[in-house]
Amino acid sequence: MKTICLSTLMLISSCIMSGQVLHEKNEIVKPKYLNIDSFGKYQKDWALVMSIGGFLGFIDDNGNEIVEPKYINIAPFGEYRKNWALVTSLEGFLGFIDDDGNEIVKPKYQNIHSFGEYQKNWALVVDMEGLLSFIDENGNEILSTK
Repeated sequence: MKTICLSTLMLISSCIMSGQVLHEKNEIVKPKYLNIDSFGKYQKDWALVMSIGGFLGFIDDNGNEIVEPKYINIAPFGEYRKNWALVTSLEGFLGFIDDDGNEIVKPKYQNIHSFGEYQKNWALVVDMEGLLSFIDENGNEILSTK
């Protein structure tokens, strides 16, 4: 009896960790994630997911991947700019995604300061080589160091 209960518990745990199943037992997300967070924490109808490789992204409530799991960290939307979330790449560089799932600023900065700290609607950024420039409220680089 203990073996059956343990096997059942492992199966249930595996289903919970790797996919979402409706009460009618219809699979809406194929098992490919280590974790699926609650829907609505970051964006309405979105859930933060962690891939088997440990990367973060988002799915919608239909199981569609909105943001490919490729980041090691995703901050809450709105901390830097309304409707944007700060993301961190595997290499540790910073960028932004928007609330449609688009990568607005490619992760290529060591540091991103708050918008408006130095110039209205601009954020000071530090690139991979330690050089300074700014990005504007549309994600365009201003005063590029290159």
